[in-house]
Parts: sequence; C-alpha cells; structure tokens
Amino acid sequence: MHIAQLVTFKLLLIFVLTSCETTDTNDSETLLEGRWKIITIDDKGQAGVEGYQFAPNKQYFRIDSQGRIVPKLMERIWEINQDTLKLVDYNYEPDFIEKKGTFIYHIQKLTAEELILKQINTQPNSLIVLEKVK
Repeated sequence: MHIAQLVTFKLLLIFVLTSCETTDTNDSETLLEGRWKIITIDDKGQAGVEGYQFAPNKQYFRIDSQGRIVPKLMERIWEINQDTLKLVDYNYEPDFIEKKGTFIYHIQKLTAEELILKQINTQPNSLIVLEKVK
C-alpha cells in the first residue's frame, strides 16, 4: 500500500507541474494576441514597421504607419515557448527562412499593456518595446 501511495503522489506531482507549464504558455499567448504598437526599437532592422497584430490562429501581421495590416502572399507564424517568442516569415525562399525570415526574442516583460522583447538571433541584444493598442 505504501508503494501505491508513492506512485499516486508522483502522478499527482507530474500532473500539477505540467498543468502549471501549460497555463503559463496559454496566459502568455492570450496576453500577446491583439494589436501592438512599437514605442522604441534599438536597431533599424524593422524599418517601415509600426507594429504587429498577433492573431489567435498563430499568424502575425505587420502594421504600417496608417495602422493598416501589410498584406503578404505567404503566412507569418508566431509561437511562444516559455519565455521565448519565435516569429517565422514564410515569404522568404526556403533556404533563407532560417537566416532572414526567422526572428527569435526573449520576452523580458509581457503584460496586458506592455511587451518588451530582446532579440536573440539576428541582432543580438536589440530591444523592442511595444504598447498594446486598445
């Protein structure tokens, strides 16, 4: 009977830990969804982009200075994994997607009003501060 209790405890612990991980990611995804305006940016690599719209279907869109979505032929996908945001733009040739079409950010802060990203892969240590558009 002691072994059965130990197994039950381990299963319960695993369930609680995985539930917490899933909830954190789901909360981050819910907070990220919507329209964001760029307030400050450290580098000039995002010229012409005034913000982003993150859709619930995991697609993202760039927003221009008039607040309109910039249309593209191929989709752009976003994904959150713990404290990392990955943006993949499939408008590039398949050989260049990893180098030019993929942006990886460390999420410094994500609230209902503010998003602070630190770029990891192409412009290391570049900070982008965004504000939620209501």
